[in-house]
Order: sequence, then C-alpha cells, then structure tokens
Amino acid sequence: MTPENLHTLLRLRRQAVDAASQEFAACLALEAAATTALREQASRIQEQRRIAEAVTNGDHDVEAFASWYRGARAELDTRIARHERALAETARARAAQILARTALETVETLQAEAHQAAVAASLRQEQHESDDAAGQGRIRRSPDKPPV
Repeated sequence: MTPENLHTLLRLRRQAVDAASQEFAACLALEAAATTALREQASRIQEQRRIAEAVTNGDHDVEAFASWYRGARAELDTRIARHERALAETARARAAQILARTALETVETLQAEAHQAAVAASLRQEQHESDDAAGQGRIRRSPDKPPV
C-alpha cells in the first residue's frame, strides 16, 4: 500500500472514530434521559401508592387510585421499554466505537511499519552507496597492486 493510500485510509478511519464517538455520546445522553424518565415514573407511582394507602376514605379513593394506576403502570412499562432500547443502542454504539478505534489503530500500525521499512531501506541504500564508494576509493588509490 502506498504512503498516500495509507494517509487517506488513516484520515477515513479517524473520521469513522469521530462519527462513532459522536453517536456513542448521543446514545449515552438518550440512555440518561430514559433512566431519568423511568425513575421519575417509578417514584411517582410509589408516592401515589403511599398516599392511597394513607388515605382510606372509602371505595371511591381506592377505585380512583386503581384507575390512575392502570395508566401509570402502562406509562411505566413504556418507559421501561424505552430504557431497554436505549441500553441496547448504547451497547451497539460502544461496540461500533471500539471497532472504529481498532481499525484506526491497525492503520496507524501499518503506517508506522511502512515508515520503518522505508527508513530501513534508505539506510541500507546509504550503506550500499557508502560501501561502493569506499570500494571504488580503494581501487583508485592502489591501481598498481592486485586486489587482495
């Protein structure tokens, strides 16, 4: 892979990490909102239950609480489902972010290895040229003597 291709791939992988990180952050925010909404509804139900248990003015109060509770419980179930979906989306986004980071690290490793290989090749070329120059210098300095 050429250095230009690696550079382009590295840029694309960084963009993918940024996008995955933004999506993960958005999922965390939605999860936090779902958690708050769930806790609020559960707390509201507990509070109303305590009030209903304390106030026993008759069947009318019990029936009113039972009627309210059906709707409140349905809302709680809806909020539980939203919370579970938010947890699943956060887990999915976390996995996507991990995969994006791993892909970026792989390209970074490839780029570092390519750079090291290029430096090593350059050093070998310099050494080869230096050896050739030194060998040619010896031949020029002693043209009368046969090589040893």
